[in-house]
Amino acid sequence: MTPDKKCRSEGDALAQARIAADSASGPKLKIAYESVIKLIGQQDTTLANLRNRATALFTVAALIATFASNIGFIVKDGQPPLGYLIAMMASLIAVLVCALMVLWPVRDWSYAAAHPIGVLLEEEEPGKEEESLHRGIVRGHLEPVMDNGQILKRKFDWFQYGVIALGVEVAAVLAGAMAART
Repeated sequence: MTPDKKCRSEGDALAQARIAADSASGPKLKIAYESVIKLIGQQDTTLANLRNRATALFTVAALIATFASNIGFIVKDGQPPLGYLIAMMASLIAVLVCALMVLWPVRDWSYAAAHPIGVLLEEEEPGKEEESLHRGIVRGHLEPVMDNGQILKRKFDWFQYGVIALGVEVAAVLAGAMAART
């Protein structure tokens, strides 16, 4: 899917969700309200867990590089093969960059509706105040939930690139050890 089509489909999904929120009955609206509040919390937890994994990923990559180069895992006597050390260090740097992209602070992260005051002050139908409030909160959270989802997707992509770079580092260490033994 092209980025342009993806943006349109996300915009369509947001528009459809707003229409659904406008026409939802009281019980559906209450479930949607509880779901959107829970989803915002889950997104925050997912971001924290992803950051913990990125930290662990870099720690493992650094430990591999340390043990391989300083303790003589690659070669016990003499110098390790230079090409393999360069590949190992380049992949370690790639892991660091990927981990930093995951760990970098998020400027546009949303924890709540974009305009909470406006949601609370929306015009209510007499006798349906709770429904109006739930409807406003659900509508207000739709865009932040989608925006947070995009941020998480980008961070997951960087994490995956870091895992691949870690695999390259391990391959470089093993290849260097095998080349040094021959």
